[in-house]
Order: sequence, then structure tokens, then C-alpha cells
Amino acid sequence: DSLFISVGNKAITKSDIVHEIKMILILNGQAYTEDKRDELQTAAIQSVIKRNLKKVETEKYPALAYNKADLENELKKIAKSMNMDVDSLQETFFSNGLDFRILNDSVKTDLLWNTLIFKLYNDRLSVNLEEIEDQLEYYKDQD
Repeated sequence: DSLFISVGNKAITKSDIVHEIKMILILNGQAYTEDKRDELQTAAIQSVIKRNLKKVETEKYPALAYNKADLENELKKIAKSMNMDVDSLQETFFSNGLDFRILNDSVKTDLLWNTLIFKLYNDRLSVNLEEIEDQLEYYKDQD
């Protein structure tokens, strides 16, 4: 397996890109076709780079944690969007030669990233409940 690119201290191999393409196809309920090859490869490369950037940044904060229930809920949502349960989704990954830990790791990375962003910017966040109510009323009146 050859090195494709590195992001920070993370190596991305050609097989990582192939696995990402397979995961994209599975999660979108699509089959591989030669005419989609370039589009899929570009999407996979961008996805793997983005995930690895998130990993590099979240690893700078070893105290970051995610809620395991949130991980399970996200996996259930993904499976449900495909009209499956998590066990069926795992089996689909297995039958396509993919390790389910790839998806699991991707969801964990997103949860850690969201936690990091919240911790870094929550003091800059202000919620104006009155403005939210006004917007809700506006959209309600539009129907």
C-alpha cells in the first residue's frame, strides 16, 4: 500500500481512498460506475483529508471526550437513513470488504470535533430567544 498524501502527522494511503469511496457508495446506496470514478475519487480525497485535519486538531486536546450514547445514536441514525439497523449496516460493510471501525472512527472524530468547536467558541455564542421566536412566527406565517 503506497502513501497517497500526509496531513499533519497522519499518513493517507491509496487503500484509505479506496475504502472511503466504498463507504461513500454504501452510505449513499449507490453502485460504482466508471463514469463516477473521478467524482468519487475527489469526494473521497476531500473527505479523508478533512477527517484527518479534524483528528490532528482534536488530538491537541487530550482531555476532549465524546458521549458514547451520542456515538450509538449517530450510528443508528445513519443505519435508519438506509432502512437498516446498526447490525445490518455492519454486515453491509463486512460484505463489501470494509471494516466498520472506519465509520465508527469517522463518527467519533466528528463528535470530538463538535465538542472542540463548542469548547473553543461557546463563550462567543449568544442566543437571543426573542429573535428565535420572531423567526419562528415569521416562518409559521409563511405556510
